[in-house]
Amino acid sequence: MVAENKQPAGGVEPVGATRVHGPVQGPKRDKLIAEAEALVNYVAGHGAADLNGTAGTERLKELAEAVELANAKDRPEPIDERWTRLVVAYEQLAGATYARWGVNGRTVLDTQGRLAGDDRSGRRRFLPRVKKRTVVVFVALLLAAVGIGLEVLVELSRLPSGRLAESEQFKAVLKAVGHFAMPAAWGGLGACVFLAKRMSDKLYQMQYEEARTRGYGTRIFLGCTIGVVTASIVFPELDTQLMAGGTGLAPPAVAFVAGLSVKPVYAAFEALSEGIAARIAPSNEGEQS
Repeated sequence: MVAENKQPAGGVEPVGATRVHGPVQGPKRDKLIAEAEALVNYVAGHGAADLNGTAGTERLKELAEAVELANAKDRPEPIDERWTRLVVAYEQLAGATYARWGVNGRTVLDTQGRLAGDDRSGRRRFLPRVKKRTVVVFVALLLAAVGIGLEVLVELSRLPSGRLAESEQFKAVLKAVGHFAMPAAWGGLGACVFLAKRMSDKLYQMQYEEARTRGYGTRIFLGCTIGVVTASIVFPELDTQLMAGGTGLAPPAVAFVAGLSVKPVYAAFEALSEGIAARIAPSNEGEQS
């Protein structure tokens, strides 16, 4: 005799049941509930009145009730109804908090170093977030060491006596390497300082989001490249300075500033290259019949 399926019609969960298969089960359910709970705690701690007064309080209440309902195991409501209520309530409150503070449930969890569905926030769960910031700081220290080391070699080569001053081959190699490695090191250091500051600000404001840290390696690479390009354009020789008012700026300082402000410097170079290309490239207007 074939066993009959005891699940009630309409997807209704019987009283006392532990779990029923449905759209609010598994990792997707746990992730949404964890984000919703984190957002409820954040808004409750920072004041829901800032979110359009009474409307913010109502949204907070609705989301808290939706989380409680989704976590309940003895509710007869349909699974689909619980899921929909949770999604709608979270969307409404998260939309308001993100517009007001740049915060949602995901940023709260990532800032705390917690994984979705994990109630712990100890060191083992905190490491994935700290590693990215630590890598940026480590790369910054490495680039600073390279830049300072090259500066020392340049100064030693200028001594009136000694092996470094007598070695013309060393001077030639140092000049070639210094024109590229030194600005690259200081430009990359500038990019690292910018990234470390930006990440620290996001952590302080509870706006840190793990997914948004992608592409940081590209920014460091751009900082190194733009540092080299800027120093090569501005300084024909390593021992020259750029005079700004009454202050002289050496190549490391200019490369560092270029790396620190990669976005505007890159935009300026891009506009320059596009302007040159527009003047050089022949016009195709009127060539098509």
